[in-house]
Amino acid sequence: MHDHMVEPRRAFGGRRRFRWLVPVLLIAGWVAFLGVGGGYAGRLGEVVKNDDAAFLPAGAEATQVAETAPGFFGAEQTPAVVVYVRDSGITAADRSAVAGDIQAIRPLEGVAGKVAGPIPSADGRALQIVVPLSTTGDATVLPGAVEDVREQVRSHPGLTVHVTGPGGMAGDLANIFEGADVRLLLFATVAVFIILVLVYRSVILPIVVLTTAQLAQALASAAVYFLARDDVLARDGLIDLNGQSQGALVLICIGVATDYALLIVGRYREELRDRESKYEAIALSVRRSAPAITASGVTVIIAMTCLLMSELSSNRGYGPVLALGICASLIATFTFLPPVLALLGRAAFWPLRPAYGSEHRLEHGVWGRAARIISRRPRATWIGTAAILLSLAAFLPAFNASGSPMSEQFLGDEPDSVIGLDVLAEHYPAGAGAPALITGPATARAELTWAAERVDGVDGVDAYSDAPGAPPKVVDGQVLLQATLSAPPDGPAAEETVQRLRDAVHRADPDARVGGTTAIRIDTIDAGWSDLRTVVPLLLAVVLLLLVALLRAVTGPLLLIATVVLSAVATLGLSAIAFNRIFDFPAADASLPLFCIAFLVAVGVDYNIFLMARVREETVRLGDTRRAVVRGLTTTGGVITSAGVVLGVTFSLFGVLPFVPLVQIGFIIVAGIMIDTFVVRALLVPAASYDLGSATWWPSALSRRQRDDPSA
Repeated sequence: MHDHMVEPRRAFGGRRRFRWLVPVLLIAGWVAFLGVGGGYAGRLGEVVKNDDAAFLPAGAEATQVAETAPGFFGAEQTPAVVVYVRDSGITAADRSAVAGDIQAIRPLEGVAGKVAGPIPSADGRALQIVVPLSTTGDATVLPGAVEDVREQVRSHPGLTVHVTGPGGMAGDLANIFEGADVRLLLFATVAVFIILVLVYRSVILPIVVLTTAQLAQALASAAVYFLARDDVLARDGLIDLNGQSQGALVLICIGVATDYALLIVGRYREELRDRESKYEAIALSVRRSAPAITASGVTVIIAMTCLLMSELSSNRGYGPVLALGICASLIATFTFLPPVLALLGRAAFWPLRPAYGSEHRLEHGVWGRAARIISRRPRATWIGTAAILLSLAAFLPAFNASGSPMSEQFLGDEPDSVIGLDVLAEHYPAGAGAPALITGPATARAELTWAAERVDGVDGVDAYSDAPGAPPKVVDGQVLLQATLSAPPDGPAAEETVQRLRDAVHRADPDARVGGTTAIRIDTIDAGWSDLRTVVPLLLAVVLLLLVALLRAVTGPLLLIATVVLSAVATLGLSAIAFNRIFDFPAADASLPLFCIAFLVAVGVDYNIFLMARVREETVRLGDTRRAVVRGLTTTGGVITSAGVVLGVTFSLFGVLPFVPLVQIGFIIVAGIMIDTFVVRALLVPAASYDLGSATWWPSALSRRQRDDPSA
């Protein structure tokens, strides 16, 4: 046996002849959980919120209007616009058919109030009606209502009919996410299984690892369901879940739980070669892997929790959801995987079982050779690698996160709502389906109307009332004005108009507020840039403190923080090249940079913790940092690379959903993981640590009680 081996006092506790009992009880506990809470993964759709409120910036002017508007409309709602077109001109029969549609639509589930219209176009070739759709309750209500409306209006000979507007687009977007968690889970499971079979050259281990990941996903789903459900712990739920964070939860559980399992299984294989008892081998494997895995998990959890400081509701929703996914992955990794491995023993690796007393041969592998090459020219390696990453980072200013119209965010065939938006713009003012909403004191209605009507780009202003000809509706002393824009509501011209509109109504009355679809886009962009200035420094400071506590040093953690920051900005620079020059994507959503930076920093630190925790362990044993770097990279290289590939392939599955923001997130995360795995962790960090030598652990005692062997 190796001289560094120490016998664990107990293996899963208890007397030696009852060592099997604790593993069996732990596995039985998971079986019991599946019987009670295993079905909640399929019920997350009940608590998903894909309405605008799920993405609004906290405290922004548009958010204040969105919170006030339900008092006027009677419910939280979004308008779907049905546009009817006959190129030869609308006939009396067409008007009669549309009137019949209005009567049929009113009682449909999900219709939240009075259907407005029909409104004829100036050219006489189109009619439109506005259907208010509820955005509260079950997430399936809105897309279901949109489909019901489409079914009702599509059967009119000679009339071309489209359901568009914010409600139509929200329904089409919800259809993208419908069943997405199931598809992502299936694709991720198949992809990871194939990778694990190639890594382990075994069928049993991949099944065990994937079962662990599936249990983590089930546990996380149950927790998210209860925390997001209204009226259980809070009136509006303690956390918000949207379609994007629901898909990310599936991928994070599969990817991260598999990564953690890879570390334990890799260490278990090492210990089985040095120990005859499978119980002692798994106990020591868990004991030696647990600090790095726990530190990694805690780091990612805290990084995701920092997103709660974001002004954007979408990012705040990501934070706790993904943090719960990491927690569940840690629990499953430590309470299900080791018991199963303890019972299976060497059979888990069949047909390539690690025999007791067999040679490790790691130094003869790819990572052993890579470590020796780095040790010969460490300074040239880290300088050259850093120069390549800096060249990619130089493209960061080209990364456009100013947001893009919803109509440009669907991939593949254009949905009916996008086609309808173009048709609507041909016959009506482009902003007719999504007016700017102005709230202000009822006593200032005339002044606000006068100011809004004189803004360039505003086609008309109407006060909201419960019925045509009725006086304007007043709620808590407030009145609601609807300003129709001449430009499409999701374009830059409309944004400029709303900015002018805000200036005008604020001058008319300081208490007036302007919201609506376009205003939400403006406030979201502003909040996104504000988040980068506040949340990112907080995130880096918190992660640095965690690294200092883990490695008990300052120099090493500063090095790791510098490398993950460099990796993140290089990834965004590479993404800018890909989005602008290769894929020709529209501008990214304003919330995307913060989420991606937080995730990339967390994952980058994650993999560096796996490496540097092993390097520190070897430094204590060998008394030489440079030899420890070589040994650490040799022993962890294959496992961490496999973990990076698994996580990268997992998040690449965002590309199966035909929605540009998800494809962009998937590309950035996958590119960042690959850079972290094959460049930063494989070359930059080992080479820089080797060059620093014992100074890596300054100012701890470890930096003073060792020698640096230049020939390591």
